[in-house]
Amino acid sequence: MATLKHHLEASGETQADFAMRINVRQGTVSKLVRGVMFPSLKLAQRIERATSGRVAVSSWDTIDPISCNPNQSETSNEQSKDSDAA
Repeated sequence: MATLKHHLEASGETQADFAMRINVRQGTVSKLVRGVMFPSLKLAQRIERATSGRVAVSSWDTIDPISCNPNQSETSNEQSKDSDAA
């Protein structure tokens, strides 16, 4: 089981290209790689699918608890994290 950082290094895929594939900003992928933020459950599942299971949901130490709010979309979740980090 690989981390996202190791997967990107091994595959040679850029953060920007991977971000496009999972429908987030490059900055979000950068934060995930650096451990500055954790993915929501939905995002962790998208990462797992995009990496063909190499970066499993279970590989994350923490899943963002905000993702437990069913009324909050992934996009608003990501935007609030980006503004929190500023």
